Amino acid sequence: MEEFVYCILFFWGILTIFLVKKLNPFLDNILSKIKSKISHKLAKAFLSFLIIFLMFDCVLTCYAQDLFVTRMVIQNHIKTEDFARREEVYLKLQEKDSLLAFIDTYWNDEKMIKTFPNMKIEDIDGNVIYLDSLLPEIQPYYRKIFEK
Repeated sequence: MEEFVYCILFFWGILTIFLVKKLNPFLDNILSKIKSKISHKLAKAFLSFLIIFLMFDCVLTCYAQDLFVTRMVIQNHIKTEDFARREEVYLKLQEKDSLLAFIDTYWNDEKMIKTFPNMKIEDIDGNVIYLDSLLPEIQPYYRKIFEK
């Protein structure tokens, strides 16, 4: 196992040298050309838009994760410390057909397991439950090297 770790470290070392020596000067050159062609105001506006977009994406991702965990807790009857809150949220969500359709389109079980394969939750007894084990028919994008 130790040899595997050293191989990974060696790989990252080689990749770092490549990035610093080859890729970084190339990107600096491209950024200099872009900087000379657009105004400072436009660059600032684009950067502001990008920051707002990434913040919005982060908030939506957190919301999607919470809804997914809530769905898994309720559908699989996992007793957690916040079960009552999750049950209330789940029942309110079932009343909103348009929101349910949106969630089923963009945050369905397959998408969530493939995006966050190591998501886990702890039940009242202290047992750790990996959510991908609740949906064994969905396989993550990667091959597992280390078992849980």
